[in-house]
Amino acid sequence: MGTIALLLVSLWIFWSCKRHAARVHINTPVTPSASAGTPTRDLAKSAHSAVATTRSNEPPASSVAPRSLIAFRYSELETATDGFNPSLLLGTGGFGSVYRAAELPGLPPAHGYAVKSLADDSQQGEEQLRAEVMILGAFRHEAVLPLVGFCLESSTGCLVYPLMLGGSLEDRLLPFVGDAPQRLSQLGLPAVPPMLSWQQRLLIIRDATKALLFLHTPSASKPVLLHRDIKPANILLDG
Repeated sequence: MGTIALLLVSLWIFWSCKRHAARVHINTPVTPSASAGTPTRDLAKSAHSAVATTRSNEPPASSVAPRSLIAFRYSELETATDGFNPSLLLGTGGFGSVYRAAELPGLPPAHGYAVKSLADDSQQGEEQLRAEVMILGAFRHEAVLPLVGFCLESSTGCLVYPLMLGGSLEDRLLPFVGDAPQRLSQLGLPAVPPMLSWQQRLLIIRDATKALLFLHTPSASKPVLLHRDIKPANILLDG
């Protein structure tokens, strides 16, 4: 009976709490499944057509992506990150480097934003990057980290996301490994961050599951989007 009661309490905690503990970050490159109804080549073609005439000193037109996204000038992102200052570096991975920005023009005041400068050797062409902006901007879910802005002026491109002040699940579970202390410190967390409770861990599992179910399930409004890189480093936590 005791085991059954514990299981029921765990399930109640898992489903009843409305607070979202985590959001899954979709790392580029994204992979829409052709079997879901919208081939990757068609998405890339539509993205290229939408922005084929935006060759000027102005930022790309809003037709590049859903209207909720903001097209930034590269100079605006440079200013917001103090010239992509290493002191504002949140992390570096195979797809680029992420910098903290306190505020950005056109976006509401918040706890900050994360500006991802895509790596020079990411081997992504301009057409693919434009397609990804359209795809990422269209996938909206409470447990998926939303893309809020982009810049296509530079040779590599930049993507802008809300800043998740709780850090990644990886850094919270292994706070003393590698560059985790520096990343956590940049977010304002203490040198020894509080241990995640079992309730928090259940909520993180719940939200990550919700995100993957949304991404991997086709619907009339979207194809399947294969994440391909789900890991603790790509599960970002609320503060």
